Amino acid sequence: MDFWARWREKKWGKTEKMILLLAAGLLLVLFAWPDSGGNTPEEAAESAAVAGGEEEVPYEERLEERLEDILSQVEGAGTVRVMVTLKDSGEKILQEDTSRTEKQVEETDSSGGVRSQQENSYDSDTFLAGGSSGAPYVIQEQVPEVEGVLVLADGADSAAVQSQLMEAVQALFPVEAHKIRVLKRGSE
Repeated sequence: MDFWARWREKKWGKTEKMILLLAAGLLLVLFAWPDSGGNTPEEAAESAAVAGGEEEVPYEERLEERLEDILSQVEGAGTVRVMVTLKDSGEKILQEDTSRTEKQVEETDSSGGVRSQQENSYDSDTFLAGGSSGAPYVIQEQVPEVEGVLVLADGADSAAVQSQLMEAVQALFPVEAHKIRVLKRGSE
């Protein structure tokens, strides 16, 4: 009997069932195996953007754009331009593989003297995504802290609009009032 006839009649032996299971398992492994570049979809998108001439928009600029969009919707504000200054560039916390060993040795000599020696060692290796040639694996990214905000608005000649814009910025960022300026926007 040929293979397909056995298939239809369901006359499978143990060997044939094992071969079929093994083949199915190999197919699953092949489909799950990463591509030869070892890139994750995020890394592939990032490298494609850089190769295409696009670079990631800096955090500061994204923040300014979002703030301009929302503040321009305040009644009477008109056209709004924003400048944000940051205290630092933020921080990326990397996954690390650490090990610490402590060893203490006490020796007693023949005259009764005791000598104590303590040895400590600490070793840390950064975990790399995609193997030894990959990028560091970031487990947490802390965004930079806003230090000051300048708001230029067409409607800033009104004290009420100025107050609303100032309160909106204070509600969004932990910035003291003296580090926020709302000014009338001049003509371009």
